[in-house]
Amino acid sequence: MAGDIKRTPTSAEADTIQWMPIAAFIGILLIGAGVIQSSNGMPTEAAIDLFSDDVEVLDIAYSESVGAAIVSNNGVKALHTFEGDVPSPIPLDSSPNSISSSPTGWFIGGDDGMLAHIIGETVTEVDILASTDTVIDAVAVDNRSGWVIIQRDSEIQLRTFDLDQTPTPLSLAAALPSDEITLTGIEVDSTGTIALVRATSSSFSNPISSTSSGEVLFMASASKGSQPDVTLIQHGGGHPYHTLMISEHDEILGYAVSKDSAVMISDTGVVRPITDLEGGIAAALDSDCRLWILHEEQSISTYDMANGVDSMRIDSPTGENPRMVSSDSSLLRIVYDDSSALTLDTNDYTDPLARPGLLFDAVFLTIVLGTIMILGRNFYVMGLDAW
Repeated sequence: MAGDIKRTPTSAEADTIQWMPIAAFIGILLIGAGVIQSSNGMPTEAAIDLFSDDVEVLDIAYSESVGAAIVSNNGVKALHTFEGDVPSPIPLDSSPNSISSSPTGWFIGGDDGMLAHIIGETVTEVDILASTDTVIDAVAVDNRSGWVIIQRDSEIQLRTFDLDQTPTPLSLAAALPSDEITLTGIEVDSTGTIALVRATSSSFSNPISSTSSGEVLFMASASKGSQPDVTLIQHGGGHPYHTLMISEHDEILGYAVSKDSAVMISDTGVVRPITDLEGGIAAALDSDCRLWILHEEQSISTYDMANGVDSMRIDSPTGENPRMVSSDSSLLRIVYDDSSALTLDTNDYTDPLARPGLLFDAVFLTIVLGTIMILGRNFYVMGLDAW
């Protein structure tokens, strides 16, 4: 019957029908990519206000989930410890300049030659420096020894100390390659014998930088209380490093991060840039030796030796940029410009329930691979017209 006659599609209609599955496939790709991108974030705990807006956090360190911070209030520096969002002032005889975690609490350095261990609210001073010395940075190896960077008169010096070494617990200063070098920070490995030191310099020729300072790194070695032996391992043309980190990974000694670069340092002192990873505002290592770098515009990057570089977003509490970050075992404590803080659990990085983007990744890849297999089979069996 005439009503049962089926019309054969024209050539143009056939071409249109033929490309519809391909257009749908491309649409799935675009939609899936958008969903993954929008869900690629790290969850955080609720933000807390550590201090009022007029108080500036200068440095922070955590020891067994208890924080300690050096703050500036109208130019006056002070030390506070806190659990949660309740700070408690710790009285000190001098103005603090640096803070680092120690095996039992914190190690503080400051003006007037101040060095002190802080355990809870107990302050135990380490009286080995002159009252005219200024501590720039200090790291305790244990309760009896450590490394210090001090300013003595007009000279910046790197020394070690050992309180069990009498009558001179403080070592001689390390011999530096130039009087124009300014040491700015130090990190020490778990043995207490190897250190990474960041610095700036106005004496080295640096044709690719318009500034007098740049990326200056030293590797230092010393036994407890002995004069450090330092080796210059890098002087680059970028911004000075603001963060040094010692890694427990077998293949590398540590990392250094500046505003525009991130590098890894081998145990032999070889410095290599990390491919596809830029510097940032602040950085920290988690308990899995994964590097975290905080950037502007609420973005964060990670790097580890097994998986390479990854990027995601993190929502700041008020839209402010991060100021600093401190590692607390598997937690990262992020402090923002307005003295608010977030806690990020790095275990969530690989948890698909905490990060839905990981689930979307798996589902999306399954759909894409399944679609490719179906289209490929049809093409193999029937040719392009089968699409």
